[in-house]
Amino acid sequence: MAWQRCVRDAIARDSCHIFTKGAAQPRLIRSRFMVNDGDKHGLPRILDLLFINGKTRNDIKNLLSAIYNSAWEVRIGKERALDQQIPSSYIAMLKVVRELHTELRRDAVSAIMTLEQFRERTKQRMCQKDDIEFRGACSFLHDSGEIVHFEDASLRQLIFVDPLWLADYLAAVVALRSPHKAAGILSQDALNPLLKQFRSLDSTTPLRSALLDLLQKCELALPCLARRLVVPALLPDEYRLRADYHTASVRIAAKVATWVIRSPPESAPAHQPLARTVGVRQRSMDHPSLSPKKSVNGDTATEAIFTFTFCPEKQLRRVYAMSYIPSGFWSRLVTRIIGDENVIRAVECLFASNTRADTTRLRQICNNQLKAEWIVWQTGLELIIKGHSVFLLKQFFAQWLFLCVENSSSSVTVVDGASKMTISTEGEGSTRLLALVVDLLDTLLEDWYPAIGTRFVHSSEGDLLVNRFVPCAKCASDIAAEAQCAHDDAEVTHRKNSKGEHVVRGSKTTGDISTLYVIHCFSIEECMLAGREHGWLECPSHSGIHMKDVAPDTVFVDIESSLVIAADQMRRGRLLGRGAFGFVFRATVKLQSGELCEVAQKMLEPVDPGPGARPSAVAAFKAAADKWRRDSLEFASRAYCTSRQELNLLSRLRHSNIVCLVGVCVSPLSLIFELAPLGALNQLLASHRKSGARLGLSVLRDSAVQVAKALEYLHSAHIIYRDLKSENVLVWRFPPPFGPQTDVLLKLGDYGISRTVMPSGGAKGFGGTEGFMAPEIVRFNGEEEYTQKVDCFSYGMFLYELITLKHPFEGEEHVKERLLEGARPVFLPHELLVPSPMLDLAIHCWAASPDNRPSSSQLVGYCSAPEFTHILDVCELDEALPPSSVLPYHTGDEMDDPDDFEAQLWLGGKNITVMSCTQYGWFEQKVIETPFRARFTSRVRDTVWSCDENGEVTVYATSLHELTKLKLPSLSAPIIRAPELIGSDILLLVTGRQLILLRLNEANSVVLLATLDSPFPIKTAATVIQTTSRQIWTGHSEGRISIHHLSTDDKFSFSSSLYLPDDNVVVKDILASRDGNNVWVTYEGGSRVFCWDVERRQISSSLDIRKVMPGSETIHTLDVEMAEENVVTCAALLENADGAQLYVGTSRGLLVVANALLLQPLSACRPFGGELTSLCVVEGPRDDDLNTKVRTTLSTTSSESGLGWVRERVSETLERFRGSPAPSPGQGTSVVVTIGRGYRFVPIA
Repeated sequence: MAWQRCVRDAIARDSCHIFTKGAAQPRLIRSRFMVNDGDKHGLPRILDLLFINGKTRNDIKNLLSAIYNSAWEVRIGKERALDQQIPSSYIAMLKVVRELHTELRRDAVSAIMTLEQFRERTKQRMCQKDDIEFRGACSFLHDSGEIVHFEDASLRQLIFVDPLWLADYLAAVVALRSPHKAAGILSQDALNPLLKQFRSLDSTTPLRSALLDLLQKCELALPCLARRLVVPALLPDEYRLRADYHTASVRIAAKVATWVIRSPPESAPAHQPLARTVGVRQRSMDHPSLSPKKSVNGDTATEAIFTFTFCPEKQLRRVYAMSYIPSGFWSRLVTRIIGDENVIRAVECLFASNTRADTTRLRQICNNQLKAEWIVWQTGLELIIKGHSVFLLKQFFAQWLFLCVENSSSSVTVVDGASKMTISTEGEGSTRLLALVVDLLDTLLEDWYPAIGTRFVHSSEGDLLVNRFVPCAKCASDIAAEAQCAHDDAEVTHRKNSKGEHVVRGSKTTGDISTLYVIHCFSIEECMLAGREHGWLECPSHSGIHMKDVAPDTVFVDIESSLVIAADQMRRGRLLGRGAFGFVFRATVKLQSGELCEVAQKMLEPVDPGPGARPSAVAAFKAAADKWRRDSLEFASRAYCTSRQELNLLSRLRHSNIVCLVGVCVSPLSLIFELAPLGALNQLLASHRKSGARLGLSVLRDSAVQVAKALEYLHSAHIIYRDLKSENVLVWRFPPPFGPQTDVLLKLGDYGISRTVMPSGGAKGFGGTEGFMAPEIVRFNGEEEYTQKVDCFSYGMFLYELITLKHPFEGEEHVKERLLEGARPVFLPHELLVPSPMLDLAIHCWAASPDNRPSSSQLVGYCSAPEFTHILDVCELDEALPPSSVLPYHTGDEMDDPDDFEAQLWLGGKNITVMSCTQYGWFEQKVIETPFRARFTSRVRDTVWSCDENGEVTVYATSLHELTKLKLPSLSAPIIRAPELIGSDILLLVTGRQLILLRLNEANSVVLLATLDSPFPIKTAATVIQTTSRQIWTGHSEGRISIHHLSTDDKFSFSSSLYLPDDNVVVKDILASRDGNNVWVTYEGGSRVFCWDVERRQISSSLDIRKVMPGSETIHTLDVEMAEENVVTCAALLENADGAQLYVGTSRGLLVVANALLLQPLSACRPFGGELTSLCVVEGPRDDDLNTKVRTTLSTTSSESGLGWVRERVSETLERFRGSPAPSPGQGTSVVVTIGRGYRFVPIA
């Protein structure tokens, strides 16, 4: 009877049993599975081994007893699991879920729900106490097998209500086939038929990304290249591949864009030949592709002939002896190698030419005729170029076999007509490919399988779980030659068949080890140490072997020669600082051009800090040097891995906000970077905090934008930074405390724990700084997959540092626990005096769910947008309807600081709402209850007039108390705009048919002066006051504008008309400049704004807002229909000493700022998702207002009303948030108030 090897039944978190059936080979089974340190062999903890007879049911009771005894030993905390009581609510939810099972199977619908949908469904059938009880019940149901709920970041929002439905669905996915593709390769388009079922309940949108995440989670299908998936279970094994079974060869074309044939240096040293011609075995192979082909122009052209020559002594080999192969290891490694862009670039640069003259011609030939492809199977892959293997990665089993391998080191002779050229894979090209693959393999082991992949982890017997060996190249070459001869001289027997013909058959014994072959290997750690010290290792059979011949990556052969800096080119200076990695020194390097350059030298091994160093630095050096003396092998390898990690990343990064790598010095092992003159940003922030200064708005914006651009660049290169904080941001230019606002230049440094993401966009591994790490890393200790959004969480903490000048959670304990509970850093009241979008962005970056955080591209767009530093504050109105009137009122007085700003905003509606603000935002709101709805509010002298629906006017002081009521003259129609004071005592009323002039006396009584009946219904009106004339412009339907002139005796003298270019439109708004030279006109349902020259009665400029798009939008948040449907809803004019600006609001929430005279857009943003209903300008005091300004009650009692602390902070930190010079005399301070529907916070898709 066949026995089953492993049947796992999970009982506890860290232990499970393996039961075997049948009685065959019990001793073999016990020796293989009943071992110490089973976890070090990839096995669960095995408690007992029982043999069960399925017919007689012998030992069933023993089995039950073993299960019970094992379960009895399981503890949750200090309490036994079996002693714990199950809450009745959990049992109730279990019954509800089983009812849902029945309903979903009956209705034949997908059994997927979002967490919120599942919560609502269960609430309808039972009562739940709180969210904690709900999540506890979900965990219980998942452990009981009633539902499936994954805790990783990408799937935690989904609940699979029926596990059986999920199993059937996944089985159907695996059974899919893509036409014209080999087994094991699946196109994402093939998922479309099943994708329609994969959607949450009550939703019609398929969860494509969630399906791909689920397939990866279950290791059923992994993304490989664009829109391709690899199904590991369907890939052939190596036996079927080598036996040439039908459809067993799975080939994937390598996406080689162009071959880069490296040319030798102009003056190549004589001791470094590019190819060796001794001791090689040559094989020429003709391919069907060598037949003549038609060229593009129709002429017959013969393909070049490629002859591959392999040099065994130059082959690069690396052997990993692992105690076990983790589940899913090969599939993830294969997809990672194939999908890595850096590996493809290394393949493109694999060949080098012997002569510079042949480079161009060879590149053309290779681009036309060389094709690279990957051959993939379950436990390996191979890179084939022109039918020859140049790279092989595979799993070997623990048995002897003869293997002929031709790889890495090859010389290719190219015969093109009469010319003969040679290219080689030796040196830099093959070493770079080896180094990249080794880095991918080590990173995969360390991050995804830390139980075995963490370096220097030993078993109880003292053996490493992973041994990394480098075979001696000469030993391998000699053994290959001996084995080939032995194979060729094998015993041959001759027999005759029935026809008398000779039949030759070789006798061969499987696993024959009669001949002993010995190959000497070095551990990779020995090679790393040797490469640092002297560059040689001693082979017992072949004496000294240079690292360049066996492990060239340990001496950085793959790095460009310009980046390898010799020790005699360096002159070390003073100590700059130290970190976990070691010391950083100021140094001078002599470049190849002879130029001397100041750099920062990051030491990766202990170096004496020199005289004058701090005692703490000297103590740190002595401690590190002592560790290196005790275990130089381990620390040398760690230093090399750190250097290789940063080199692999920085050598290919080029960005203005990424620190530039100057080179690497082998002895002492150190990385050379460009020198940051001002050091790390955290030191400058501490200096500002100590002096009491704060960062100006322009500095905040520039710092945020530059770091966001660095993140965006890294993410575009598929790199997760993982350790974003001010300590790792280096500074080139930055303003000093209380100094002038200079430009800012920051660069991101320290890539020691950065990682290249998988083709799926995810990574694993624990890394980062406490307080800056995203919750998904902290919750699972890096054992679950996460995405680049972890950097966006850290970016929010970085913004917190910029705003508050302190570390997140400073002085607090148990930060990790509090972070998982939802706690975030707290802003103190005076730290809230920054523009609202900065705070909004930080809070959005802190979202617990990665899907709710902005991407790095969105960070760049939003930080670069004008609203990032210009939206001072946001508040929500109590009334849903937009206010019927908006009146700004500056309340400061001439005794205040000219840079202080205090104002009121009167909003008319059901009641009158008065909001008070400073230049930092809103701070107070008061409500005046009115019996009737206030339609219009206006400022008349030093009072506020409110006109209600009945035509009654109530006069208020700015202290909000009522002064008097007055009755307007009897009007034939209701007024359509707020009463306006012309001059000092002329009051203008506008109704739908009349213009009325009233004289206002000191007692607020009115006398009728004149009326004007309009032949056309009046829609809007504006007064135009010039030095020599006074005009009233009224807007009508059909694009008509009427101009009514006032005489010196305050009578209507004559009228004239103008027309808009567009017919059949209704004039909506008319705005006039303070000097009366220009008028701006909009019309209802239109997208254009016109600027009229009052003297010439002509349109001087116009603006179509459909042609203006907001600068803060990304491709994900941009509303493509916005341009076509956008219409002007409101406008406001801001006049400054340096020119007037026109603010235009639209029906789609767009705010456009334009040059008022030229109507050229200056900026645009979209702060609202719905209509922008109102715009008004709150202007500060002007020189002509200071003589008539009356001190208001609000400003004199501000300290008593709660404004005192704001004014104190404003006076203390006036200069810290100002990024531009102070306003010029007479200009004052102004703000623009916008009112709209649906504030967008941060525009995240």
